[in-house]
Amino acid sequence: MAQGLPDMGKRLKQILNDKHIKIVDFAKKAGFTNQIAHYYLRKKDIKRTTLERFCKVIGITVQDFMQWEGSVQPDGVLHYGQRFRQLVSEKGINKTRVADLLGITRREAAALAEKPMFSESEMETVLKGLKISIEHFLNPDVVDDKPPPPRDQLLRERYYRLLEEHTALLKEVAAYKEEVRLLQESLEKLQASRLGRK
Repeated sequence: MAQGLPDMGKRLKQILNDKHIKIVDFAKKAGFTNQIAHYYLRKKDIKRTTLERFCKVIGITVQDFMQWEGSVQPDGVLHYGQRFRQLVSEKGINKTRVADLLGITRREAAALAEKPMFSESEMETVLKGLKISIEHFLNPDVVDDKPPPPRDQLLRERYYRLLEEHTALLKEVAAYKEEVRLLQESLEKLQASRLGRK
């Protein structure tokens, strides 16, 4: 990569976030899979022809791409609201879901997206809701190279969670059956004692 050129994958990711374009949508428009989109977001250098194609899809020029400033303000300070919108866009979460995850109203979530700085409690709410670390929030230029967990791992986790729920329900059913058996025994004894009196 030539001296002075930006890390193109990071810049592409930043532009997508700033323009509120989900990675999934970008991949569809560019004509490839989500995995290939993530591959390009990790690349330091992208061929000129590919970059031109991406810029056309995004609706900017190559010059815009090279000079992009992003969510960092001119004085170098990260705009928290823009970073929040960027993360929401990366995760592909809609406004209602964001509000639900953060435990706030849609209006409050929209207000957060406009704030240049968050209070400590607001930051904690955002970090918990989006399940990210403060380091990930404060460092937008760091590309998360962790691929999503494999499908079989997710299915295995879900299987064990369902198995635990199933076991708990079986224990509950067994307890009810035992209670019914004891009630039936009590009823039979009561009926037998009534018959004995007559």
